[in-house]
Amino acid sequence: MTKSILDRTGEALLTRDQLAERWGCCKETVKRMQRQGEIPAIIFSGKNIRYALADIEQIEQERKHRKYTGKSHA
Repeated sequence: MTKSILDRTGEALLTRDQLAERWGCCKETVKRMQRQGEIPAIIFSGKNIRYALADIEQIEQERKHRKYTGKSHA
């Protein structure tokens, strides 16, 4: 996997391509999930979009929890 970039605070950020690769899906799926509010995005200038690795890891943990327990993490 390509290395993530860091924002000014040192937080790791992923591109749409990197997130799609991480999740084994296409970029359009990531884009749709973003539009539907399923994943938070950081939009810098127009189409320069990134995803905070911390947010993505939290989503992955919640999914894993739901998978094993059948319950949401709300």
